Amino acid sequence: MTTEAIPSLLSLCSRSVTDALPSLQVATYLNKEPFISIPGGINIRSLASPTLPSGRIFRSGTLAQIPAPMLPQLLTTYNIRTIYDLRRADERKTAPSPIIDGVETVWIPSTIDGTIYWPDQNGVPRKKETPTAVPTAAFADGDGINAWTSTYRNILDTHGHIFKAILEKIRDGVEGAVLFHCTAGRDRTGVLAALLLALCHTPRAIIAREHLLTRIGIEPYRDYLFQHFFGMSVQNAAGLGTEGALAKPGVLEMCETREASILGFLDWMDETWGDAGDHGDAYPGVHGWFVKELGFEESDRETIEARLGVERV
Repeated sequence: MTTEAIPSLLSLCSRSVTDALPSLQVATYLNKEPFISIPGGINIRSLASPTLPSGRIFRSGTLAQIPAPMLPQLLTTYNIRTIYDLRRADERKTAPSPIIDGVETVWIPSTIDGTIYWPDQNGVPRKKETPTAVPTAAFADGDGINAWTSTYRNILDTHGHIFKAILEKIRDGVEGAVLFHCTAGRDRTGVLAALLLALCHTPRAIIAREHLLTRIGIEPYRDYLFQHFFGMSVQNAAGLGTEGALAKPGVLEMCETREASILGFLDWMDETWGDAGDHGDAYPGVHGWFVKELGFEESDRETIEARLGVERV
């Protein structure tokens, strides 16, 4: 992606989800890296940064909209051999994961769908409880950063053991590339993407920009996603008056993709786990979480970096 293109791209990504983006510009960007062009692919792109080479890790929304004849491209063109589905069981029932020859799809239940035991501070396995969802109205409080931080913190609670399994897979030398996804490819997927980028020493500004790309990544499927989440089109959801779904406090704010949302979460990670991390690290909180909460060694991080071809700058 050229530097000259970035201001125009960021301008598009900053537009409200209720606004239709110019289709020609959207198509132009979705046919460029980091996006990969597969019909029916929602928000599908390579996770890359100045320190992380492209083509090793991919992220996306649901793959259920990709026509069956197009699915083999994930393997033959992009060498994706392992897919992690981060969705709930009910989401997978509504839109089942496609079967792709030569590709393993892995689904590990979150705390929402299964009983998960996790070591406490003394190493004793305890049942992980599913945290209470953040009230929608909280996203309308100020800039909504506190609500987003709580939401992403909850994802750490519900999916932390899944994230560990994915990191272990990378550490142990997974064959080919890895793709992980949820439904829209923003929140559950976005949290894991930010953590991976932070572990790969990616500058904060690049992580924020990468998160923002979801706005353009979902554009061709806004109506599909609004039907999934609200049972109505974008136009109807944004209808005037109190009957419009987006008129309710916090709903529109919750639908928007903002750089500050993921940056606030990384700040919270530093406040929460920073004391356990390397204070010389740009992300002591992510490092502390990786070591203290997930139980990895520093050598594991070095191995993951080597597997992904990370080059520090």
